Amino acid sequence: MLGLEDSSTIRSDSSLVGPIVDSLMTHHDRSLLREMALDEVGLEAEQNALKMRYLYDAIIKVDKAFKKKA
Repeated sequence: MLGLEDSSTIRSDSSLVGPIVDSLMTHHDRSLLREMALDEVGLEAEQNALKMRYLYDAIIKVDKAFKKKA
């Protein structure tokens, strides 16, 4: 859990990743995926995983900065 300056919290739970991604995908996104070749889907997934890793690392850095500040 990450505590933010305004007392908000961010909870990370890997079991929620699937449902969150599903809820973010629109019908349009799903139709695009159906039309994509398997290699293209793999590349898209890899790019999104890298973006998620970057976001995760950024959250960890923010968390460490707030812990040092406190």
